[in-house]
Amino acid sequence: MGFSLATRLRQGTMLSLASALAMTSISAGFAISTSSTAQAQNTPGFIQPNADAQMFLEADELLYNEGQNSVTALGTVTIFYDGYTVEADEVIYNRTEGRVLARGNVVLVEPSGTVLRATSADLSDTLADGFVDALSVETPERGFFTARNATRSEGSVTEFDEGSYTACEACPEGSGSPLAWQFHADTITYDEAEQMVYYENVRLDFFGIPIVWLPFFAHTDPTVERKSGFLRPDYVHDSRLGFGISTPYYFALDPSYDLTLTPTTYTGQGVHLEAEWRQRLENGGYSIRASGIRQFDRDQFDDQPGDQDWRGGVATNGAFSLNDRWDFGWNLYWQSDRRYFRDYNIETQGASQVVSDIYLTGLHDRSYFDARVERIQVATISEGDQNQPWTLPVVDYDRRFTPDHIGGELQVLANLTTTVREDVYFEDNQTVGGVNNVDIYEGLDGQMSRASLDVSWRREFIGPLGQVLTPQVGFRGDVIGYNLGNDSNVVFADGENSFARGMASAGLEWRWPFLITAPGSSHVVEPVAQLIVRPDASHLGEVPIEDSQSLVFDASNLFDWDKYSGYDQLEGGTRANVGVRYSGTFDSGLSLSAVVGQSFHLAGENPYAWSQTGTNILTPNGADSGLETDQSDYVAMLTGRLQNSLSLTASGRFDEDNFDLERGELIASASHGRVGGSATYAYLAAQPNRGINEDQHQISGTASLQVNSSWRVAGSFQYDLEDSNVLGYGAGIQYVCDCFGFGLSYTHTSPDGNDGVTDNRVMLNVSLRTIGGVETQVLNNDQFNDVFGTE
Repeated sequence: MGFSLATRLRQGTMLSLASALAMTSISAGFAISTSSTAQAQNTPGFIQPNADAQMFLEADELLYNEGQNSVTALGTVTIFYDGYTVEADEVIYNRTEGRVLARGNVVLVEPSGTVLRATSADLSDTLADGFVDALSVETPERGFFTARNATRSEGSVTEFDEGSYTACEACPEGSGSPLAWQFHADTITYDEAEQMVYYENVRLDFFGIPIVWLPFFAHTDPTVERKSGFLRPDYVHDSRLGFGISTPYYFALDPSYDLTLTPTTYTGQGVHLEAEWRQRLENGGYSIRASGIRQFDRDQFDDQPGDQDWRGGVATNGAFSLNDRWDFGWNLYWQSDRRYFRDYNIETQGASQVVSDIYLTGLHDRSYFDARVERIQVATISEGDQNQPWTLPVVDYDRRFTPDHIGGELQVLANLTTTVREDVYFEDNQTVGGVNNVDIYEGLDGQMSRASLDVSWRREFIGPLGQVLTPQVGFRGDVIGYNLGNDSNVVFADGENSFARGMASAGLEWRWPFLITAPGSSHVVEPVAQLIVRPDASHLGEVPIEDSQSLVFDASNLFDWDKYSGYDQLEGGTRANVGVRYSGTFDSGLSLSAVVGQSFHLAGENPYAWSQTGTNILTPNGADSGLETDQSDYVAMLTGRLQNSLSLTASGRFDEDNFDLERGELIASASHGRVGGSATYAYLAAQPNRGINEDQHQISGTASLQVNSSWRVAGSFQYDLEDSNVLGYGAGIQYVCDCFGFGLSYTHTSPDGNDGVTDNRVMLNVSLRTIGGVETQVLNNDQFNDVFGTE
């Protein structure tokens, strides 16, 4: 049986097969059938055949066999049909059977972008179904299938015989190196309609070494972002909860919302149920998470907040953009007891405190607005820390103007704060500043409201010889009201429940920068002096300090107009701040900056000294601050940087009489090539007035080594030099390449600063590109102690 007629086409010519056959004087051209099963026509996840599509062909030679009713294309054949592209050395189309046989260097590109390579392929006339030998497949997401042979049916299901799958190309680097990870299975079924990949009798190799074997395994198509089904299980162990396993199930209900149900069975406490609803809206999104358990053995939490039968909590988070300037959101948490989230390691992941808030923020070119209701709940066991108030609400507004006639900058700051505290915590019969039997209150039982307005104007003037003069004037006013409970035990001298206070201020800052140039370097030396004139702060000691408890005097706030961190405290009296700033740059890449100076209380009552007298002290935050005397401690800071490889900062506060170090910090960081690290030394002298009876010396540090482009090791430590006590340490190793990530870390935390509990954790993180990732706790503290025999 020979060919009755043949036609030869020039290489690169492209025309429809119907046209090519017409050129051979065949009276009837042919059309490729595009029929498919009804199931394929209605199955999502792949491109439907087009009944009107035509097939176009490029080839060196085209032959028609009339006896076998077939067409053969030879030499660099390329076929285009309905989004498919086929390249091969030879293609035979059998019209009778409706089959396309491609041989030699076969490359099939599907409409989705998936690329199939094979030695031969027997395909349907739609190119969607068929049988392929020695197959390799590359998906658009750079996932790679290989198989001895493969069969494709129904236009969406591909079955790989003796197949493998990986997302690694050349990871690790190096010719002939085993892939970082690869699945091998007797059968791999890739169902595009279900968007799932199924494996039978599968093993997972890491760097060519078999690690895991499973009779069955499945994962979603790499193109899938969300799909209903079981998520990765999680395993936990706790001395009070027992061994537990979580099996979350995910419901992809809609592109805009979903639901996750997570039952966790604990051998010691029963079944813990958790549900999370998430929804994305046009301008934001929110989530609601509820959980609870009826504990089998409440005695495990004897004399602790968790000593009850039923425990549970609800958390909801939301964030919405109202327009290009305004945002609204919330983070709200409720729990049956303050330790529930921490004991069951949910929502806040064991955090030492839970912060709930509802907020509204606005940001414009020269203005900022923030309003929020906030509640802080401490998750410690001891009752003494449960004196955190509600803020109902706290509102901040900052607006800056440039006045037309006088220039400079006019700033308006406003704050409204209301705090409510249900319980009062105080330390009675303390000795503060040489005064015995003092009650120290860290908060008041009841309600306090304060409205504050701070208006100031400042402008720079360049004086003779480059001197910079900056006058500033301002006014600060507050209205404060109390509604104290019966347990407050605090009586103000005037017996008032509300009052107003105001303070006008005026000041002048003088700076004279000198530029000094030298071969290979330039330097700027700038003496600075400030004079601030104010009357005494009224009602000193009668305002509970909620937002001004942090008071650290150092070189960073030497020239601040008011050194308190909030509005509750008000700096009064006449004060001068004097110092010198320095900056230098060198051709070697070294840069230096320094500040040194001192603050002087010149007239009036020193607000930082008030807390050392009296018998009712709300918060003695001025004691031992370095500002409580007329001549403050000296403060200094020096920073040196050598390009991006070395940085060193030293800062300190020194006693004004004998120059003894009262507070100091030394921070160093360095990197060179693949090595990097940092170290910190912190010192705080004893402050008996604040309950710190011993000097504190602590060091901490981190170090890392990038072994090569993929491997990295790191470590950290914290050590108390005064008590010769290790506060914590940790170490970790990490491997990262294009398709694979791996991390193993160990951390140890001492009882200090950890609610009196020693904690050891071993964490594992594994990520396979296109498959997903898992982060799990390999060993918790109880398991670690069991394995290594520690306590």
